[in-house]
Amino acid sequence: MTDILEKDRYAGTLTVGGHALPLGFQLSAGADGRLVFEPEPMDPRHYMQVVRAGGRPGQEREHFHLYAESTTGKSVSSESVYLLGHGSGAEGLTVNFGANVATVTLPRLNPVARPCLQLWLRSFRSFRNSLVKTPLGDVAVYGADRPETQDSLSGSLVVQAATGSPGPTWREDADGLLKHLHQGMALAHGGRLQVPIVEYASGDLTEAKFYAGQGSAAEFAVFPYLNHGPFIQALADRFFDKGPLPETLWTAMVWMHAETTFDEIRFFTGMTALEAIIESQLGERRGTIIPKQTFAPLRSAIDQVIDGADGLSKEAMAILKGRIAGINSKSFGEKIDALFDEYGISRADFDGPTIVGLVRLRNEIVHRGTIPGDSSIWPQIILVRELITRILLSEIGFVGHYDCYISERHMRAFPECVPISD
Repeated sequence: MTDILEKDRYAGTLTVGGHALPLGFQLSAGADGRLVFEPEPMDPRHYMQVVRAGGRPGQEREHFHLYAESTTGKSVSSESVYLLGHGSGAEGLTVNFGANVATVTLPRLNPVARPCLQLWLRSFRSFRNSLVKTPLGDVAVYGADRPETQDSLSGSLVVQAATGSPGPTWREDADGLLKHLHQGMALAHGGRLQVPIVEYASGDLTEAKFYAGQGSAAEFAVFPYLNHGPFIQALADRFFDKGPLPETLWTAMVWMHAETTFDEIRFFTGMTALEAIIESQLGERRGTIIPKQTFAPLRSAIDQVIDGADGLSKEAMAILKGRIAGINSKSFGEKIDALFDEYGISRADFDGPTIVGLVRLRNEIVHRGTIPGDSSIWPQIILVRELITRILLSEIGFVGHYDCYISERHMRAFPECVPISD
């Protein structure tokens, strides 16, 4: 793969503590999609200002701001520049720096007829997906057959407007659609999908926003990379029919995909994801034992009993009343059970004792920090992931086949969650 951004010289300013200091550097981005800054020597006074503003380890500080241009019409800007090091050499005093996020604009030799927004992806596998026609234009999902490494630039999500003048909000709307698709494809992928570049092309200009970060290995992909088409269509349909999924559900998926070598953490993050879904998405009527309106007078009566008790300090009364306030809430296990009705998902593999066992294991890990006994908890880890997957597929409105990992990897029909025979 060729360089993403050819090396060029830029001149501009690095703003430090309100002072705009002149700066020159070479900038490029190789096939890995990462910006490389090669600074030129600085004036000694400016060098000292940058070094002093760099702070010390553990000290909170603001990022530096950068803006520079090249003689070939390119520009680069960043609000999140940080120091990598500094020192002197034969050529003079230099500061090495990087950027968490930086935007590069460059002129196009061949103008595009229709605006296009693209998210580049690392470690993504997908195979010859058809274009999806949407109200915002054509959506394409590209991926490699076999990325060389988990950090390789290997795919992208693209939306191209249907016309050359799609309207003033098109870019913002397209960005919302691609964010939705990106999160959905992370579920399909079975792990975090890092976006190193967001590229917007319109007319004779391209704007590329570069993000620092690493790729991530996939595990437990929900769909085989050879068959993403039906899921991509379901994601697009959901976005235009009902809007994007609630952010909490995607946050839960991120928890589920947390990378760790500790099984206890893997299980605990999955259960934390379930708690996040319960607290934000579970309907009020499913989260309490009796309706709040019915409980209110009962709570008031109990509070009066506490107020009238002899010998109780104010602190004791406050503690008791605080605990009384929570007695109408269902237990964690009961709330997990309520998720099946809330989302209309299959209860296959999740009988009462199974749910109780998940909660008990979670409590053991919270209070003891270890797995009870020498048993493996991989079956429980898989069960938690399966439940979160069913919730997400239900919210997306997907109907079709997906990969389940209970007992062993096999294909199932959704929403019934019935194994499909070979």
